[in-house]
Amino acid sequence: MFDEHGPAIGTIHLPALDESLVAGRGLGAYSGERKAAVSSIESISESCISSSSFEQPWWPKEALLNITSSGAKIRTWGDGYGYFLVGTGRIEAMIDPSLHIYDVAAMLTIIPECGGSISTWSGETELEDKRGWVGTNGLIHQDVLSKLI
Repeated sequence: MFDEHGPAIGTIHLPALDESLVAGRGLGAYSGERKAAVSSIESISESCISSSSFEQPWWPKEALLNITSSGAKIRTWGDGYGYFLVGTGRIEAMIDPSLHIYDVAAMLTIIPECGGSISTWSGETELEDKRGWVGTNGLIHQDVLSKLI
């Protein structure tokens, strides 16, 4: 659901795991009956970072090298699952080199309501098709962005 401020609600449902993450702008985020929250890891080198793909041509070579040499644990999980893991504090960042609006719209509510940050690779939050997006626990957001530029 959108209003004049953008996405107002968001949900990720993972039937195979019997888990969901739901959020409403200003209402918080919940996974089951528990309030969802991002992790408290403050260092990118102690983080786990995921992407739907670490392959080129999606990733600029320098950005890929910066992220993979950051000391973080690197994993590949799909969009919804990766953002679910960020929102529930199980990993610190999900990076996607190119997403459609329908892939990321719900995350613009979910990640902030879990206490994290989400933006394009250039730090913007305007919803546009086929842009790179980053969702983090907020504590490593600027550090991750600096490695992508």
